[in-house]
Amino acid sequence: MLRRIKKASNHKAMSEWQQKMAEAARRAGLSPRVDRFFFLRHGQTEYNRKHIVQGWADIPLNFTGEQQAKTAAQSLVKRSINSIITSPLSRARRTAEIVSASIGAPINRLDARLREKSFGDYEHHPDPAPSVWSLLDKNAESYEDFANRCAAAFNEALDTECGLPLIVAHGGVRRILLWGLGIEQVGAHMGNAVPLEFIRVNGVWQVNIVTIPSEAMDSSGTP
Repeated sequence: MLRRIKKASNHKAMSEWQQKMAEAARRAGLSPRVDRFFFLRHGQTEYNRKHIVQGWADIPLNFTGEQQAKTAAQSLVKRSINSIITSPLSRARRTAEIVSASIGAPINRLDARLREKSFGDYEHHPDPAPSVWSLLDKNAESYEDFANRCAAAFNEALDTECGLPLIVAHGGVRRILLWGLGIEQVGAHMGNAVPLEFIRVNGVWQVNIVTIPSEAMDSSGTP
């Protein structure tokens, strides 16, 4: 079962950092050659639960995250997915392994370009107010560098020779994907391990939630 995501109203202004990252995503040259693919953010970690900044920190799934990944995997059975590309960070890689075992599709590649945005010295510390996403000091990765590497990874993964792929990565990577495809907002309900189906119709990208039970949702926005 699929549920269409509605774009947020244009009257709901984005924050300054969201505007800057969206602009970087739109300039990054994201251009998939396939007309359909799936995306899945990793399951929950203890850092997600405790609102501690992860970024490139290699934090594993917790028990809830393992269960979320298993539930997401069941939602992706019989979707004709035949390849999986994942971030090498263990929280994403383990999510991909769980899905791969359930749907019978191989993990074709671990791509370091699909890692979360690097937050530099903010990693391993509580998320600072108003949000670590707005901070570019302390060796944090720029929006442009982040968007450019994500777009390059997507363009390679979403080639017609890849069949029907699933990409497993992170919340920030998902933001770049959505903004890069012209989808402005998806709502605060988009948490850990929510499977998304992207379809291009008449040249316009649409995204649907592959419906999963509410207990698999995690509203944590901590990257």
